[in-house]
Amino acid sequence: MVIIVCVESLVPGMRLFADMANHSGHPTVIWNDNLELLPNARLEPVPKECVSVVQRFFDLKHESYGSLDHLEACCNTHYNAYLQRMDGLTTPKEQVILVVWGSVSLVSRCAIYAAKTAGIGTILCVESPLLPEQKPRTSWIVTLDATYYEYNKNHENPLLRYFPIGFGDPIADIPAMEEYRQWWLTNKQTKPYHRERVTDDEFCIPEELQPSNPYRVVTFGQIYYDAARMFQVEQGDLDLMIEASRTAGAVYKPHPLIDESSPPGLTVVPNGLSIHSVLKHANCTLTINSNVGLETFMYGLPVVAFSDAIYRGPGLTAPPSLDVSDWYDPLHCDYNSRMIWLSVLRQRHHVHVEDNLDAAIDRLVEGREIANAPS
Repeated sequence: MVIIVCVESLVPGMRLFADMANHSGHPTVIWNDNLELLPNARLEPVPKECVSVVQRFFDLKHESYGSLDHLEACCNTHYNAYLQRMDGLTTPKEQVILVVWGSVSLVSRCAIYAAKTAGIGTILCVESPLLPEQKPRTSWIVTLDATYYEYNKNHENPLLRYFPIGFGDPIADIPAMEEYRQWWLTNKQTKPYHRERVTDDEFCIPEELQPSNPYRVVTFGQIYYDAARMFQVEQGDLDLMIEASRTAGAVYKPHPLIDESSPPGLTVVPNGLSIHSVLKHANCTLTINSNVGLETFMYGLPVVAFSDAIYRGPGLTAPPSLDVSDWYDPLHCDYNSRMIWLSVLRQRHHVHVEDNLDAAIDRLVEGREIANAPS
């Protein structure tokens, strides 16, 4: 078995994965993110699906690229450079595993489509955990299938197939998950960029989040070019979320990595405020499909996810609508359903690669097979 770590190879989690694969006896080939075309090699046409991703990048005005012509030229180079190297592998393609980090970047997408063309047996994506773990962060990955970021205009969410978390799953452990939840809350865990740069003392609580207000709703912004927005979201999802925010009198929390003004008609809270400082004043959150939805679960608050999200479903989130009172229906915020879902998520998809890389690989492959199984 060959593991090819081909994209985002400088990401600590990916580098750790590659090191552990080598130490476990799995031959590992590392290709960097900017491979050049081989001399005198014939260029293959880029698949239509890959071209549509390029168009999506351009439509979202991704600032790291120039004209559409330049973007298409980059796509052609990346796609063919990876395809040439894959065609040159001596190992049977069905025995090759392609591993990419996250798959959101244009280079990652080109590598995935090249692998499909080359007949690579398994295409896998890994990322940092969706929820922090008590062991060092760089030792953990979350397992994803290559369909994770597929853009699907019909909203036939491949995530719901990849995370087939049935409420009768035997490994669900509510007491252990509650213990983790209390650790998470006590230690104010979150992603590094969500940690506070504005203290509670500096935060003037807006009228919309005062205890006297029955609807204390926070709408969370997302980076416009990230995976959530690029491959799974229609403009209508965004429009509905903003309209719902105005209907509920919500406040708007921009993503901490970008400077962003609030949509017209919404009060904005400081960008440097930690997620915990915001959620402790809220009683409902609105999001497209941000990780904030999972963090809201930890606070036991209702969540409305306006597009495909791995955590969107009965008992977990309220369906997108303008009916504010429905968001607070207890049926959409069931404690047992959420704790079971989170427990299975962590046990089946958060892998500590230093403990057992073979188990991590097996779990990655299992997830890929589940995702590709007939509905």
